[in-house]
Amino acid sequence: MKEVEGLAARGVQEAILVSQDTLAYGRDIPGNGDIADLLLPSSDTRVPWIRPMYLHPASRHTTG
Repeated sequence: MKEVEGLAARGVQEAILVSQDTLAYGRDIPGNGDIADLLLPSSDTRVPWIRPMYLHPASRHTTG
């Protein structure tokens, strides 16, 4: 969010989150973070549009 705030200070109106599978965010974090852990704090930034890209629905379910 620090980077998003820096962009907002320069007048950026949209941040695009790009990864191979954005819904997989947090799988490598102890306690298994979630994409919401990234998106919810973004609502507190001055950037009006946060656009996550490449959300693969299979990533919502854990295997095993």
